Amino acid sequence: MKATIFDGHTTRPYTPQDQDVLSPDTPFVWIDVRADGAHDPQVGPFLASLGFSDVMATYTSRGDGSGMFQQFDGNLVGATWAAPDSGNEPVLVHLVWNSARMVTIRDGGDRVMAQVKQEIDGRGVHLFSQPSAVPGVVMELILGSLDRRLTDIGEGVDALDEQIIDRVAPAQLQQLRVLRGQLSPLARRLPTYLDNVSEALTDPTSLPGVDATGAQYLQAYCGRVQSTVSRVGNVDDSIRNAAQDYQTEVGNKQGNRINQLTIVSILFLPVTFLTGYFGMNFQWLVNSTMSFGTWLTLGVVLPIVTVLVSAGILARRGFSLGGKKQNQDGDV
Repeated sequence: MKATIFDGHTTRPYTPQDQDVLSPDTPFVWIDVRADGAHDPQVGPFLASLGFSDVMATYTSRGDGSGMFQQFDGNLVGATWAAPDSGNEPVLVHLVWNSARMVTIRDGGDRVMAQVKQEIDGRGVHLFSQPSAVPGVVMELILGSLDRRLTDIGEGVDALDEQIIDRVAPAQLQQLRVLRGQLSPLARRLPTYLDNVSEALTDPTSLPGVDATGAQYLQAYCGRVQSTVSRVGNVDDSIRNAAQDYQTEVGNKQGNRINQLTIVSILFLPVTFLTGYFGMNFQWLVNSTMSFGTWLTLGVVLPIVTVLVSAGILARRGFSLGGKKQNQDGDV
């Protein structure tokens, strides 16, 4: 386990000496705990050293991220989600807050947390002077990392869909599976999380230590969760549409191949008839086709003429070897 302390402007490692100086009378700080796994045994004693109960330590070791914001011993406990540093599973970030400090506990999302602190830097001193506003602001910034991830997935789907429509290829289906794999964990976790957050934050002013300003930021966070869940649905629809486009283009491609084979069969059907007719071993027919001129006429010129005539008839009716028929205006 590794803990850092952030005062709104600078970040430094947390030391045991900080435990002795942190109190409701000291400036508000954010303590970020990077746990070694979902059930790091060091997290419980660390929270206890900060004055938090065993119940809160147990809550912050949960892996389901129910999104329930609850009161324990005058402290606010909740959770949010962050984009992973690698892989597809979002990172669950637990949060414990009171008027003196805020503690986040996580086992990933290092890049996101660094970005959040960078975004807060510059306005952190003013923000930390209003401790009740800190949870809503920080959670919204953390959740914003999922919006950026959704943007990347959505752009990837749109670009792939354009490629599919332009020219379908088997590798595109695997790319769709990869994009769906990136979205699935969000689609599985966030809708339930939204339901719980909406219920818990119906009246944020009822939470301990949350004033009107803090309630406003928590309600804004709830709206951000709703927006994120809506975006998950939109991206999921885009993936489904791209998959349908892939199936449609593959079907069209197969249909064109069948039409091409049909046209080729029609072109050579007269030649097939001629081959079958002159291939019959009737003596009078054999005796009548003994000369070189007859062979040249019936064996070379006539098949070529029949193929050309068949091709001309098909072309006049709008067919091409591409397997498509054009209307009178020339549209496919």
